Amino acid sequence: MPRLRIQRRQVSGRHVFRLEGELDGSTACQALDTVGRIPGDGRGVEVDLSAVRLIGMFGLEILSRGLGRLAHGREVYIVDTNRQWPNGAVMVPGTMPGA
Repeated sequence: MPRLRIQRRQVSGRHVFRLEGELDGSTACQALDTVGRIPGDGRGVEVDLSAVRLIGMFGLEILSRGLGRLAHGREVYIVDTNRQWPNGAVMVPGTMPGA
């Protein structure tokens, strides 16, 4: 079984990526490669970590910085509905429209 599985769908005008497995430096790069292939249609991006069983801080840092570079003016959120993040979502720095 792969260390990270990624499911993609569109929900309410956003590209949603659900990650399942482990998030570390190498799997974060795998996730960024997948997210980087979405069309440039201006839709927001949501990366759902609720099914990730192991989150390494280095992997989370690579993911958030990489998503900021891939945003191209879109709103990008990292969400984790199973944990106690504020409001269940964190906006990736540098992705505010007009930033």
